[in-house]
This record gives sequence, C-alpha cells and structure tokens, in this order.
Amino acid sequence: MPKKENPPGQSKQQQPKQFEGLPEEYRIYTVTVIATAVVYFLSNPKPQNYYDYTFRVAANMLTGNIAFTEKPPSWLNEFVPFEGFYYSVFPFGSVVSMMPFAALKAIGWINDMPAAFISALCAGVICLFLFLISKRYDIDRSRRIVMMLGVLFGTWMWTNLTMAGAWRRCWRSARRRRRAKARPPRTPQ
Repeated sequence: MPKKENPPGQSKQQQPKQFEGLPEEYRIYTVTVIATAVVYFLSNPKPQNYYDYTFRVAANMLTGNIAFTEKPPSWLNEFVPFEGFYYSVFPFGSVVSMMPFAALKAIGWINDMPAAFISALCAGVICLFLFLISKRYDIDRSRRIVMMLGVLFGTWMWTNLTMAGAWRRCWRSARRRRRAKARPPRTPQ
C-alpha cells in the first residue's frame, strides 16, 4: 500500500480523534476541568468519610425517617436532640445532593461515603459552570482561567470540599488555642 501524504499545511502530528473538531479553547477548558477534579480528588485527606453528616441524613431519609433514634458518634456533634430523636441542622439542599450516593449505599454498591469522588465531581462541575459564566463576558482566555482557578483554589472552597469545611479547621485551631491558654505557665528553671 502506498504511504499517504499529509495535505499541505498539516503537520505530521495530529490531534487525537476525541479532540478532532473541538476548538482549542474548549480543549484548554476540558483539560482545566479534569485537572481541577484530579487535584481535588488527590487532596482529600483520609479517612474520606469521617464527617459524613449529610450522607447519613440522606441514607436515613431514604428509609423514610427524618430523625435518628440512636445517638450519633461523638465526632458528629452537629445533631440536635429533641424528644428522644436526633435531628440534622444541615440545609436540605446538601442532603438532597447526597441522595444518589446514599441510594448506591442502600443497594449495596458502596459501603462508605465516597468523599474524594464527590469533591472532585463538585469541583469539576463548578469549574465548568465558571467557564460557562465567563463566556458571557468579553474577557480573554487567560483571565477566564485565572478566574476559574482563583475561585476553586484561592478561596475557602478547596478546604470546604476536601477537608470537611473551613469551619471545622477553625474550630480545631480555636480549641488548640483554648487548651494552650488553659495550661499553667511554665516556670523557668
């Protein structure tokens, strides 16, 4: 078989088939969305399901209950006791967002909350939405990317999604400071 020649003006290195016909701008944003999701996935500390309030509430709601009858573990101290039941103080939207994953647990496909996957999925979708919002304005590509990365990595959002929230980290540091103040002062020897 004769060797095919490249048409004039086309390099020998061609784009992979999945990117054919996709403008360069969209390729850059696709890579940015995927890279953001990967960074969020890899920066999620272990154990991934330690603060799974909303996941537990969603699973409980799938059984038809809005309150817990058993006292939650000590590290899940956000539940409010009332007349022998424990109620969640979290917004309903955050509970609804966990329903698909709670359903997967109910049918036995997963055992624990896949926190790293959920935070990566949320970060990727938010990155995509930020890109779509930025398309409505007359700004260049580099500013769009900086805006997306600024929101995703330059705010408390990264901490909130990957490490059980900024409030949790602030609470821990406040508790450490309180303990340090409670210690008797050291006397020089």
